[in-house]
Amino acid sequence: MKRISLIFLIMVLLISCQTPLNEVSDDEVRPMIEAMLRQEPGVLAKYGSQALGEVTTFEQAESQIYQLINTFKIETVGSTEKHDGMMVTEVTAQPADMIFTVALDEKNRITGVFIKTDAKPQMSEVFYEKAISIGSDAIAGLITYPKNQTNPPVVILISGSGPQDRNSMIGPNVPFQDLAHGLAAKGIATIRYDDRYYHDASLYQEVTIEEEMLDDVSGAIELARTLDIDPDNIFLIGHSLGGMMIPKLLSDHPEVAGGIAMAGSPRPLQEIMRDQQLAQMESQGASDKQMEQLNQQMDSVNQIIQEIDTPKGADILGVPDRYWLSLREAAAPNHTRFTQPALILQGGKDFQVSAEVDYPAWQELFQDRSDVSFQLFDNLNHLFMPSLTGDATEYMTPQTVAPEVIDAISSWIEQQ
Repeated sequence: MKRISLIFLIMVLLISCQTPLNEVSDDEVRPMIEAMLRQEPGVLAKYGSQALGEVTTFEQAESQIYQLINTFKIETVGSTEKHDGMMVTEVTAQPADMIFTVALDEKNRITGVFIKTDAKPQMSEVFYEKAISIGSDAIAGLITYPKNQTNPPVVILISGSGPQDRNSMIGPNVPFQDLAHGLAAKGIATIRYDDRYYHDASLYQEVTIEEEMLDDVSGAIELARTLDIDPDNIFLIGHSLGGMMIPKLLSDHPEVAGGIAMAGSPRPLQEIMRDQQLAQMESQGASDKQMEQLNQQMDSVNQIIQEIDTPKGADILGVPDRYWLSLREAAAPNHTRFTQPALILQGGKDFQVSAEVDYPAWQELFQDRSDVSFQLFDNLNHLFMPSLTGDATEYMTPQTVAPEVIDAISSWIEQQ
């Protein structure tokens, strides 16, 4: 099913018009894969399908793919195997192993490329990491411990929507890894893990927000209490859609010490989507009539979502009605009576979740709560990295989460 994401897809990872593959030998596809891993120019122009060329230019797609590959130091390239109509090659690399997948059409031409990661435990002078697994489905993840500290507080990192790895990687940027390593330097442990369907789509049926996200957070909390951390100081950090779920999660888990919402919103997701689409249309020079048509369509969508009572399996914006119902019920305005402290963080240059609309909406919602704090970072984007261009292209420039964000989070945790 179509995924709805608060982070724009800015790389051509997979073109939807896939068709069953003819039998392709490793010898046939291997030269294409190795040429891309070597970042040879003109590979997509040589091997790309017509469908790929209709979505983007071969040069643009190739540039985006190579920008990401360039962030890895490739050590060995494994054999190529067929999996579910894809040609999959496992690549040993630093700082994370890479799962490189090429989709082909019926003529064995490239229609898209997936690059997934399997982040390895790392170690430095201030932290060390161990592999962990979450819940009965053994969702893969890492715990990062600060060195020379016994039973530290721990933060569980919760990603936004869409299939994201444990580092919340987008382009060459890894904001969750930045948070984990930065907080370890402050004496705080972190747990981060892959979305449950990042490596195995069969684990996720997109039925409710509970099955997409919240159940795995519960599993992470349960696991945390068995690890070498302070069980009385377990905190949650949610980013984007994960940030939207912080009030619900705090309400459901009174044993948690507190929660931080980063680039979240108390508004309905469909309203945020409306704003994103309108901004995109405006940047592309859409007419007033076109903008009005979109507003009317989204008004109708919003009314349908608000009137869902008993799900009937209807599809709304590519997602089942039961999913929208679960989002509506889990929305922050329905879960304001949690007893723990909370911190709301927002980037002033976030073009996906608005500092002018969503941030004030949080402040209004919790205006009577002295234990809910707010902090705005004027020049940071949705990833809490410096804003360079004000649009999605800056996600393709290697950056790190701003140090002042790490400082704000660690200071707030120390005060609880």
